[in-house]
Amino acid sequence: MAELFQTQRSKLVEIYAKAQQPFVATTKPYKSTRPLLFTVVEAKPAGAAVMAHAVARAGQQLIFFNYGVGDDISDAFGGTFEATDAETNQGDSNNTNGNNDFVMEGVSSSAKGVRIQYPATTATTTGAITDADVISAYEGGQSLGGGPPPEVTDPASLMLPPQASSPFNLEHALYTAVAPSLAVQFVFDREKTEKVGTLDEIPEGGAKSYLKANGDPRTDNRYRIPEGYMWRRAGEPDSHFNVILTLRDPIVVPITLIGLFGAVQSPLVIPKKIALDITIRVHGLNVRVPSNNG
Repeated sequence: MAELFQTQRSKLVEIYAKAQQPFVATTKPYKSTRPLLFTVVEAKPAGAAVMAHAVARAGQQLIFFNYGVGDDISDAFGGTFEATDAETNQGDSNNTNGNNDFVMEGVSSSAKGVRIQYPATTATTTGAITDADVISAYEGGQSLGGGPPPEVTDPASLMLPPQASSPFNLEHALYTAVAPSLAVQFVFDREKTEKVGTLDEIPEGGAKSYLKANGDPRTDNRYRIPEGYMWRRAGEPDSHFNVILTLRDPIVVPITLIGLFGAVQSPLVIPKKIALDITIRVHGLNVRVPSNNG
């Protein structure tokens, strides 16, 4: 009697078995990173502001797995940079690497980092800074040599508002704020859509401080999909795959303005934008025909 139900893993293995095709199986996940933008508005009181509001506008859509290493991607501040393997491990947009078939059996999500954009010349004029990477960290541009803009780790809130970085929040405040409002969808071949839920259901899946993690920071902590989804090799049905996050609600985070560069300033410098970089990983079984190179 034929099985009434098969997981996608068993179906994929059966495809190779029927073709009498030897295969190699691995469990390395695929990852992809995109920024969510907060725009800083309504600095108060006018003329001598000490606080402002970081607003993530509803309707933002983050599309993952649609670029590869070396492709130009948005920095959320109006510029682009060349993606490295810190952002993704895909060789080509939308497709698996090589001639691989992949069964997705879990998803994890992590806040990769936070970036900020102060007004132009804040670093060079106000702070008299000359280091290219530090200038980029303040003003949101490309890093030294035209690479990715620097992520900022700022436990003492010397550059970032404390709501964006300080461990005294006892959580990653920006990520925690947006996760319940980010709808998660899987899209295959630009037409078949699976509504998964919201980002707060998808845990950390990697090592991180408990103060910054979305749940237990373990490599085996993920949203599990025992039945699986099949991401086929290029040229097959279901070979074009994306994860799409859509922000359904506007998110408002009041932020504290800070004196930059250890100085007393009047008025305080008001940031323009804050970017929250989010990484999505899909976990499962990767199957490929053996390479002639091993």
